[in-house]
Amino acid sequence: MRMEIPRSAEGGAMTTNARRTTNIRIPQGGKQKMKRNNIMFVIALIVAIAVAGNVQAAEPVAGFINSTTINDTHIVRIYLDDNPGVTLTTTTFDVPVPGHNDGYQFDDIDALLSAHSPPIAWMETYNATIEMRCADGSNVYRNTTPTTAHLMGINDGNTDTASLMEIEPCPTPTYPDLNVSEIDINPDCSKVGDELFANETNKVCATIWNNGTGDAVAFDVSFVIDGYFKKVPVAGLKAGNNTTVCITDYQPTAPGAVTINVTADCDNSVSPEVDEGNNSKVIQATVYNNGYKGKRWTGGEDLDTIQTHALKGNLTYSKGDSSYLSGSSNPSWTTYMVNWTAADLPIPAGATIEKARLYVYTCWDYTGDIPSYFSMSMNGNNVDTGKVVYADRKMFGTSDYPAQTVAYDVISAFNPGADNQAVLTNSYPDNVSLYGMLLVVVYADSSETEKLIWINEGSDILSADNRFCVVTDEAIAYAPFSGSINPSLIQDARLISIVTAGDTGSGNKQQDRLYFNGNQIGADVFNGGYSAISIDDRSVSTTLLQSSNEVSIQSYDGTEERGDYMEARNTFLVLEKRSEVVVSIDPCTATIGSDPSSRTTVDISLKGIAD
Repeated sequence: MRMEIPRSAEGGAMTTNARRTTNIRIPQGGKQKMKRNNIMFVIALIVAIAVAGNVQAAEPVAGFINSTTINDTHIVRIYLDDNPGVTLTTTTFDVPVPGHNDGYQFDDIDALLSAHSPPIAWMETYNATIEMRCADGSNVYRNTTPTTAHLMGINDGNTDTASLMEIEPCPTPTYPDLNVSEIDINPDCSKVGDELFANETNKVCATIWNNGTGDAVAFDVSFVIDGYFKKVPVAGLKAGNNTTVCITDYQPTAPGAVTINVTADCDNSVSPEVDEGNNSKVIQATVYNNGYKGKRWTGGEDLDTIQTHALKGNLTYSKGDSSYLSGSSNPSWTTYMVNWTAADLPIPAGATIEKARLYVYTCWDYTGDIPSYFSMSMNGNNVDTGKVVYADRKMFGTSDYPAQTVAYDVISAFNPGADNQAVLTNSYPDNVSLYGMLLVVVYADSSETEKLIWINEGSDILSADNRFCVVTDEAIAYAPFSGSINPSLIQDARLISIVTAGDTGSGNKQQDRLYFNGNQIGADVFNGGYSAISIDDRSVSTTLLQSSNEVSIQSYDGTEERGDYMEARNTFLVLEKRSEVVVSIDPCTATIGSDPSSRTTVDISLKGIAD
């Protein structure tokens, strides 16, 4: 049976508005035997062709989809099985028969046949596949895999009908969704919150999540901190997983506020994402000087020399009967008294006092400026005039309180060779604790050997503790001694070093070191305890230099978790010069000539130090 059916233009990607002739073949002798459903099938096919339009083409192809709801919403494509790189597309349509499957039609596949190598000639057979793909248009269904619509056609200009296409819903699209959930500053330092530190490298880490349903390919994470910029590569991130990336070379040069911006996939390598606007996280942070380090790391001052003496005499010192005063245990204290006996500070009778210096060592100053509330007297005489305050503090955290060294000039009130008493009055009680006092006296006396004396003062908190991002090489206080000397003329060199709160590291196993001119001269020397003044007094004659002599006080962690927490306060260097032999010959009583008979013997006596 040959039928000509007019059809509106629907579908075919390569259609024309020409008239076409369609052949529908009915088996011979079977007209009377066709059942109703077969007739309906023929009707449906006729309707489908009618909907396709009134065109004429080289080789039309039609087929049905196992669905009655697709209508005209989906795209299907056809390709020759042995040339899948060339495809044609058309749009599905609704068959205007109630309950009938929806259809599709390619009005002209001559472009496929011609593109074949060699081209499919007239009356030659071909095999083709028709697919519905999720990636085409707005398709929400696809042909089942591996069940596609197939046909074996003949290039005879007649419509070839494909097998029924089975379909299934397209899987929900999966896309990654990268975001930065957390920025962690110096995470290896357990006692540090969000603090950055000046003049050292800082570690900044970011947690990157893929909260999407699809895996992310390789991407970069950028860290921007004011003028600092660095990208860190990530090999990829599966859906639902997270990874942590870090930088370790951010080194600010000064304290202050900074902005940290971390962006996952800063170069848009992962696209598309569920949300492209949530890839960054910005936080505000502050750079601090780390007060647990020596002041050379924080831009502070060394324990500097405030006085030098060259004289026949000596230096003597004593803590007297001072002891730790706790502000928390004695919240109402207003007076702190210390006594020294004459034996505490041995001074020869008739000696001249060149320097008398009284030091008060504070801790836990909740006011931040407790020396302003101090009034000091010695032996009933006010000595507040000219006091000097040195301070250091941790600069961050919950224990950021100053540790001060308050120095008083008490030469006018000191009684040599007698008892002395200092009374400190505090007008702001319950706000400070005291380690105690130290009285240092330099005197001149002709019976003594000649000395060179340096007095250094300051305050430097030290703690080698990874919890605070401090390694042992950073926890060093320095006390330089200026000037030049001739070491061969020095008989003895005596170094006195003062710290407070020594011997408080983990394990208490040699958690401090003492160096002179780079040579270790002591270990575990400051062991007075966390609430006491520790004093080390030793000879350093063998390590003396001609110039630039320097002492280093170190909190040393070694194999322990942390080194001693301590506060370097004072260093004193006392050099004793050798006595020189002078030979004197009186020409009035002796003559020295070449004749042996004119030789004489003279006595050699020690006259003292000659210049």
